[in-house]
Amino acid sequence: DKLWYRLSHEYLKKEDPINFVDRVEIMTQTQQIIADQITWQVSPRTKLAFQYQKDPIETENYGMDASTEVEATQTLERGGPTYSVTWTAPYSSNLLVDTVVAYQNHKMDLTPTTEGLYNGCVYFPWFPMLNETRCFYANFSRVTGSHNETVSDRRQRFTVKSQATLFNGRLLGMPHRFKVGLEIENERYYRELDRGPDIRFFSVYNPFGPDYGYATVDITAPRESSGSATGVSWSLYAEDQFRPANNLTLTLGLRMDREEIDSVGRMAFDPSAEATDFYEMLDDGVPVYSAVPQVFTAYEDVAGFQNELAQILGIGTQDLPLGATAQQSAFWQHSRRPDDVALRNTNYSPRFSVAWDPGGDGKTKIAATAGRYYDKIFLGVPLLEVEPPRGSITWLAYVGWDDLPWYTWMPMEGVNTTVNTQVVDRDLSTPYQDEYSFSFERMLWPETSIKLTYIKRDYQDQLQDVDINHRSGDEGRCVRAEFVTQPSVVRSDGEGQLVVDPHTFEEYVDTDPGPGDGRIDDCLGEFVREGGSFGYDRPVPDGKPDMYVLNPGWGDILLLGNFNTTEYEAFVLELVRRQYRNWQMQASYTWSEAVGQA
Repeated sequence: DKLWYRLSHEYLKKEDPINFVDRVEIMTQTQQIIADQITWQVSPRTKLAFQYQKDPIETENYGMDASTEVEATQTLERGGPTYSVTWTAPYSSNLLVDTVVAYQNHKMDLTPTTEGLYNGCVYFPWFPMLNETRCFYANFSRVTGSHNETVSDRRQRFTVKSQATLFNGRLLGMPHRFKVGLEIENERYYRELDRGPDIRFFSVYNPFGPDYGYATVDITAPRESSGSATGVSWSLYAEDQFRPANNLTLTLGLRMDREEIDSVGRMAFDPSAEATDFYEMLDDGVPVYSAVPQVFTAYEDVAGFQNELAQILGIGTQDLPLGATAQQSAFWQHSRRPDDVALRNTNYSPRFSVAWDPGGDGKTKIAATAGRYYDKIFLGVPLLEVEPPRGSITWLAYVGWDDLPWYTWMPMEGVNTTVNTQVVDRDLSTPYQDEYSFSFERMLWPETSIKLTYIKRDYQDQLQDVDINHRSGDEGRCVRAEFVTQPSVVRSDGEGQLVVDPHTFEEYVDTDPGPGDGRIDDCLGEFVREGGSFGYDRPVPDGKPDMYVLNPGWGDILLLGNFNTTEYEAFVLELVRRQYRNWQMQASYTWSEAVGQA
């Protein structure tokens, strides 16, 4: 009577059919669930339990749907063992202490389902490697080709948690139930990433000649990277449940969480502040060529970025010229340096609940709860900064032949790519939600009750990335964009510039452009084909604000911060009827609405 054991082993295999237009494909999921436990009654009041859990799962054709072909999917493998020891010690009939010590070693691997498969989307005669990577055909929302990413990560967590509960305590003449607890966690996260090129393609119908299209390729350079992060968190909490009267129960609680995350990163800089300083220097008479290298922060390895791009494309560096600004940024006075990411958050979570039986006869119950609940920042978040930067190159494509529907020419206007990167807000806070609920429950007649509950949740400080290197503005009117071989922007008679009003789309001669016209600029967005099949695309306004670059040495700089919020509201109506012979019927209806940002 002192030793018990439980063995629980499950093997599950599930096959989900995915309907395509002309066939059905299968997404297969294989999983094992292991939960073995042995319990030892050490003494009449002390019990130890050791548990081993493991739930490895493998999903084939992961990510497949009606628009994603089988070859463009991945194979997902995840899971790992968890070892835990639980100590239960009822020191008396009124005091119970539970302590848990656990260790988890989890992994996740994502690998392409196929390797080196031609995507059949767009053909690159001079860059054959691009023919074997994933391609998204926007016109048909169709994804083909081998998946471009391989991800492998490891997550380790060591946990110590202890909780003491005191029953039937008395204070100020009222019965109390006190609960106090402590939690400590130490986490480690490791990730290896291999990200190949990714293609986005869309075609344009041309009534004046052959159709054409645009193929934009996002390239990560270098394509392989690795990183790690560590985290330590600890929590203290206390709760008191007491009854001022026989028909009234109150619960008060407070939880304090401390979160500390460390990872390698890159030095932060403010493109908006740099742009402001740049224009102030221009106002002071400093020439552009002198102000730019003094003010702006450059990418730390422009030459290396160019070499990596050329190597991935399989061409020489001399055949892959970067844009003029990107090349000049190698000589700027300021560039990014390594800088650690250290996130420190101390969070307090108050909790309150009340339950009242106004008649004291058990037929009516009015209850309310209010509390704040904090999440945790996943350790993969700070590793965004150590992911390699991305560059985008656009090719013009034409109708192909036979089984090659589209083929590309050389990149449009050279490469002229910019460095796109991600950064993490050094003041990143822990996401949380505030939750409130009110309920009214009434016994309609014996064995039958009805309950109405209102729930309100406000999610704050949710994670979202925003581009801090582009912004809209009123920089002046729009100079008409002509074809590069037709330099007719400035009129020959010298009267001024031929411009387009961004609101009426009318052309006129502006003899004094000035700094602005009091309206947000909209000069570009859509393209109008002119000159037939051998003509050119002229950009025209599209009714959306144009975005201006703040730091010309970069493209997108995506800052991950607490920019997102969501509100949730719900009403729940429940009817419970206890039937004969131990049966019970429960019927409910929920109306809910969630409104948030994305």
